[in-house]
Amino acid sequence: MTKTTYKKLIISMSFIMIGSLLTACGEDLFAGGASLGGSGYPTKPGKPGDYETPADGNKGDSKDNEIWLPAPSEDDCNGLHRKLEFLNNVTREPIEKETVFKYAQQLTLNGTLALQITQTNMGLEKIQERQPACHVPLELYLLGNTKRSYPENDCKETQIYEYQSGETKTFIVNYPAFEVMNGTWKYGLESTYLKNNQELKQCEPLTIQFKISAPPDPIKIN
Repeated sequence: MTKTTYKKLIISMSFIMIGSLLTACGEDLFAGGASLGGSGYPTKPGKPGDYETPADGNKGDSKDNEIWLPAPSEDDCNGLHRKLEFLNNVTREPIEKETVFKYAQQLTLNGTLALQITQTNMGLEKIQERQPACHVPLELYLLGNTKRSYPENDCKETQIYEYQSGETKTFIVNYPAFEVMNGTWKYGLESTYLKNNQELKQCEPLTIQFKISAPPDPIKIN
């Protein structure tokens, strides 16, 4: 495995809140620079950054990369049903079962893939989630690395979202598919859940894996 630094890695962020519309304080609420809104789609491109990441091979043409995506990952966290799943960025439909896409262009939009986290309060009491104010608490760890690749910086400020009984909130992260990588997304490491202003037991992070591979070399006939 070799290391490569890919410049101007763009991660765009968006946020859906059911039943209400929020506005961001400035333009840098999320790492990708997208402001909060009700549509769930990025409002503008992310900001460039430099990331040191391991790679499984040579960088391939993004539209020809092969992408492996698993079925959704789900759990229950203090009465919140959490679901982490990939989206086909062309159709905006969830990837419901383990699938290998032979060509990245089948599910990417502007070279990006989409990952969605949905949380629903299944109980009768309000649940609060305290999370970073700078980014969605989704972290990317690449194979062989103990240090997260995204987000690059820590966030000292926090914000609280409330989940009324039966309420659902959805976060969507768009990330580039132009680099070969083998990694795991983890949700909740930076989240704290509360009920009646009392902190609840910390849940294990909800995780989901993926792999982006360069296309195989063409067969040479002598």
